[in-house]
Amino acid sequence: MSGLGVSSPPGVARAWLAAIALVGTASVASCSPDAEPAECSGQPAFVLTVTAQGGGLPTDLELEVRYGGSQKPETYRLVAPHEPEVVFCTVAPVTAETGAAASGAGGAPGEPESLACRLWTEGPANVVLRADGFPPLMVDLQVDADRCTVTESVELMRGDGGADS
Repeated sequence: MSGLGVSSPPGVARAWLAAIALVGTASVASCSPDAEPAECSGQPAFVLTVTAQGGGLPTDLELEVRYGGSQKPETYRLVAPHEPEVVFCTVAPVTAETGAAASGAGGAPGEPESLACRLWTEGPANVVLRADGFPPLMVDLQVDADRCTVTESVELMRGDGGADS
């Protein structure tokens, strides 16, 4: 061991420092919990697709999205203008191929058939969907370390249209 310079106290200290530096470098290079994978940059945390039982979406559909430490949710309304911060939605209209004649379900051509929302929350999000005739639907979205974007699809189910809708 004396040939390696490890037998003296300064040699032992140098050996320990070298080992710590090697381990520290390996852990930083492999996967740091603070570093986001480069391939995920420019992608939303979630893509939420919303459809409704029986065909087209209700025109009064509202999504309330809570995320991060925000006390105030971002609200998206299907028929109202919206200044997005983290919620960006696209409506897919009913077409002749997807409408009532094609599937036996409701929804006239031109009505909104589905809604796809990209949520740029950079962390978990809670979404509440509301519309007349449908009970509120709560969706708890959690990030997945193995995927850049978590995809979730939900279907609004008709309810009694009571006070909770």
